Amino acid sequence: MLKKKREIENFSGHLADNIGQDFYIAMALTNIAADVCGEAQAAAESEQEAKENKHRCQVNVNHAIRVLKGRFVKMMLKENNKKNGEMFNA
Repeated sequence: MLKKKREIENFSGHLADNIGQDFYIAMALTNIAADVCGEAQAAAESEQEAKENKHRCQVNVNHAIRVLKGRFVKMMLKENNKKNGEMFNA
């Protein structure tokens, strides 16, 4: 699943350092996305308990990875961690 979703075989360079950086950032993004998706899924399930829907809601993991990938560098460069959470929730 990780190889397919994160395209882990596509590296931005040919040097060992570049490949290592690409691999570790892919792993970091995947782990953060999994954590965020877990929290979102728990929130969705708690909201859905009150409703009587035929199907259960499910978090779109691909969308979460895409959003996180676009905001990850900005989040890491922010000094105030509270603003990081606000940026991700925007």
